[in-house]
Amino acid sequence: MGENTINFTNDWNGNESVILNNEVVSAQFSWFGTSHVFTLEHNGVLQTITVKSGVSFTRSIVVKLYIADALVETKYMGLSIGNSTSTKNTYLIIGVMYIILSLTVFSKFFLPIGIVFFVLGLTNTNEETSCNL
Repeated sequence: MGENTINFTNDWNGNESVILNNEVVSAQFSWFGTSHVFTLEHNGVLQTITVKSGVSFTRSIVVKLYIADALVETKYMGLSIGNSTSTKNTYLIIGVMYIILSLTVFSKFFLPIGIVFFVLGLTNTNEETSCNL
């Protein structure tokens, strides 16, 4: 955006940040999307900047940049769920344990949790994702 650099980051814990020229201007928690609003001098005028995040059906994060309520740019990022080998192995082990526990009396409770952890262990995405707007 001209001489300014806006960067959006998030991690699998739901921590989102908007960074303007290497300075965090907004930080929020969200797993499903939120709006980050701040002001910036743009073309000699103080403008309201909004960065909206959300999750799309294509397993990606949608990030939209608005200047004075006008959509300027849209970016798509991969979801960020544990990529390190130790994190993936931990998720796989937890998933298998819960799936085995689903064979007991509490099967309705443990099976969905086991499947979620097992799938998280199989995913191949980054610990933190970011995009420049």
